Formats: sequence, structure tokens, C-alpha cells
Amino acid sequence: MKKKKEEEEEEEEEEEKEEEEEEEEEEEEEEEEEEEEEKKKEKKKKKRKKKEEENDIMIILVIKAKEQEHFVTGIF
Repeated sequence: MKKKKEEEEEEEEEEEKEEEEEEEEEEEEEEEEEEEEEKKKEKKKKKRKKKEEENDIMIILVIKAKEQEHFVTGIF
């Protein structure tokens, strides 16, 4: 009787340990997914910022070209 009870307790403990391990693994996976999402968002932000900078440069170049054109033709 005692052996059976001890065996049952051991089995329960093992099951609890397994459940805890599974929960830990799931938490780790979730953390990794969150990190990946953050990296993607950061990458998008950098890409958007770079595009905005490129657009600003193009605007400046167009303005300078217009100024040069006016200077050469004498028309403002």
C-alpha cells in the first residue's frame, strides 16, 4: 500500500515538473516572438526614417536646381 501511494506521489511530482518545464518553454517561445516583433518594428522605423531623409535630400536638390535655373535664365 505504501509503495503504491509513494509511486503515485512520484508520478504526480513528475507530471508537475513536466508541466512546469512546458510552461517555461512556452514562455521562452513567447519572449522570442516578442523580440522578433520588436526587431521588425525597429527595422521598419529605420527604413522609414531613411526614406524620409532621402525625400528631404531630393526636395533640397530640386529647390537648388530651380534656383540655379532661375539664376541662369534670370527669371525668378
